[in-house]
Amino acid sequence: AQQNEQLKQEVAQTERLKSVAILASGLAHEIKNPLTALNTFAEYLPMKSNDPEFIKKFTPIVTSEVNRINALVHELLEFAKPAPVNLKPSNIHTLLDATLDFLSNDFLKNNIRIIKNYPNNQPTLLYIDTNQFKQAILNIILNAIDAMPSGGTITITTETINQTFHLTIQD
Repeated sequence: AQQNEQLKQEVAQTERLKSVAILASGLAHEIKNPLTALNTFAEYLPMKSNDPEFIKKFTPIVTSEVNRINALVHELLEFAKPAPVNLKPSNIHTLLDATLDFLSNDFLKNNIRIIKNYPNNQPTLLYIDTNQFKQAILNIILNAIDAMPSGGTITITTETINQTFHLTIQD
C-alpha cells in the first residue's frame, strides 16, 4: 500500500513537472511578444525622444507590455507555490478562455482547432480554486494535444442541468 501511494505521488509529481515545463515554454513565448515592443521603443527612443507623437503612442504600449510581463511572472509564481484551497466565485468561461489563450501557440503548432460551446455566452460563476482549476484544465488539454499528433479538434462544452454544472472536453 505504501509503495502504491509512493508511486501515485511520483506520477503526480511527474505530471506537475511536465506541466511546469510546458508552462515555462508558453511563458517564454508570451514574454517575447512584449519584449519585442519594448525593444522597438528602446531602439527608436534616442532618435524620437523629442517627438511628442512618438512618446504619446508608445508610452501606453510600454506600460501595458510591462504590466503584461509582470502578470505572466506573477502567474508563474502563483502556479509554482503550493497554496491552500482558495474557493471563490469565478467565471468558468473566463478561466477556460485564459487557459486556451495560453495554449494558442500549441494549437497552431499542432494543427488543432478549438470549438467552444458555452450556453448563450453568459458567465457561469462557480465556487472553485482558480489555480487548481486552471492546472486541471491545462493537464486535460495537454493530454488531448498529445493524443492528436496529426491535428484535430478539441471541443469544450459547458452546460448547467438541474443546477449541476457540466464541463465536457472532447478530442
